[in-house]
Amino acid sequence: MPSAITGRTFLNQYRVEEFIALTPLGELFRAVDERSHRPLAFTLLPKSISDNAETIKELEAESKKLQSLSHPNLTKYLGLFQTPTLAFLLEEWVDGPSLQTVLGHGPVAVNEGLVYIKAVCGALDALHKQNYLHLN
Repeated sequence: MPSAITGRTFLNQYRVEEFIALTPLGELFRAVDERSHRPLAFTLLPKSISDNAETIKELEAESKKLQSLSHPNLTKYLGLFQTPTLAFLLEEWVDGPSLQTVLGHGPVAVNEGLVYIKAVCGALDALHKQNYLHLN
């Protein structure tokens, strides 16, 4: 059951609008930056992470690395944010189905598959060139 944060605004700026999914990192929500009006992906970290000072310190270091990444096939990572009671990650929101959803509908045409492969490989290449290893 997702946390009851839908409709709440955090740090006087980020309004949580809709629960999307449970992810390996926590609960994913669609949110809106009330200043810029742009949609965001808001990942609420579980208490086991947000209450662990050492883990938060590691995530902060990782957050700085992620913010420096730039490639058309990578979402823009905005950072790790904390309030007195919770921690969350923000990144740009990308509309559309996930690759998992697309592939879940059955085989795709070779040309379509090549487009996906090229996009994913381009993003991975950019990560590797910036000495970043993608493990998620």
